[in-house]
Amino acid sequence: PREAPPWCLRDGEAHPRGFGGHRDDGKGDGKGDGKGGGRLRAFRARYPMDDRAFDYLQQAELPVQEMFLAEFQPKRRGKDDDYSASVTSFLKVVRNKIANSGHAHTNAPVSGGDDNLLEGFRRRYPMDDRAFEYLCQQREDVRRKAVETFRPKFEGEADYSSLVTSFVKSCRKW
Repeated sequence: PREAPPWCLRDGEAHPRGFGGHRDDGKGDGKGDGKGGGRLRAFRARYPMDDRAFDYLQQAELPVQEMFLAEFQPKRRGKDDDYSASVTSFLKVVRNKIANSGHAHTNAPVSGGDDNLLEGFRRRYPMDDRAFEYLCQQREDVRRKAVETFRPKFEGEADYSSLVTSFVKSCRKW
C-alpha cells in the first residue's frame, strides 16, 4: 500500500518513515493554527506559494482543507516554481464542490445588505477577484470592520488589491 504524503497526515501523526522530518505536536514554532497547521506547512514546503495563497488555504474550513490536500495534483513544475495560482484556483473548486454538496459551510454567508455594501466598496476601491473573494470569505464582523474603516492614503488608484488584502488581514487580528 502507498504511504500518505506528509500533508495528508493528521496533526501529531508521524509518517512511518519520518517523511517530513517532524511531528506537529503543538510544541513547534507556534505557527499552527489548530486547523492542520503542520500539514499545511509540509504542503507549502513541497509546493511553494506566496503568503496570500497560503493564508487563503489556512482560512479555509477544515473539510475544505482536507479535500484540497487529498486531491491537489498540479501539473509537474520545476523545483523553484510558484504554485500560488494553482493552489488558489483549486481551493475555489473544492470550496464550491463542498458548498454545492452540502458537506460543510463556509464562513458566514454574505447577506443581501452586506452584499450591497461589499459591491459598493469594490466600486470605490477596485480590486482583483482574488482580493474581493478574500474579503467576502471573512467573518461578518471582519468584513464590516474592513469596509467601514479602510482609508487608503490615496483615492482614485486603479487597483487596491494588495492594500485591501493586508488591511483585511489586520482586521482579523482586532
